Amino acid sequence: MLLGSQLITARDGWGHRFVDFTAFRMRSRPLIGLEFLIDDTPIVYARVNHGRWIADCPFCTGSEMVWFEEPSAFFCFSCRNKAVDGHLLRVDIPKNYMKIEDILLIRHPVNRNWQGETLSALKSENTKVGVI
Repeated sequence: MLLGSQLITARDGWGHRFVDFTAFRMRSRPLIGLEFLIDDTPIVYARVNHGRWIADCPFCTGSEMVWFEEPSAFFCFSCRNKAVDGHLLRVDIPKNYMKIEDILLIRHPVNRNWQGETLSALKSENTKVGVI
């Protein structure tokens, strides 16, 4: 189980449980907890954009904040995950996410971005712009 993020996740962004919000947005299909089906393919990959953990939809051009707790989950509100019958998608959250966050948190929020760079690359970026 993930201990939680210091950056913004779906729980923070929506102010209530992800599954409740997803059910509200889908309206056509009630959800009962996270026993709602989670598809393992395709897996979406978490990234940080302006201090928010998000993932890009593999089916359309949408991106959404991710549910960061186990089981991690993604639902696109643009296409409603229609390609997988509205099921949630599993999110690959990096195991070293806390180290990534520690490096990003000293930056201004609009500069808190991560798209797979190594920790040393992130530290190097901080040094280049004088954020140490």
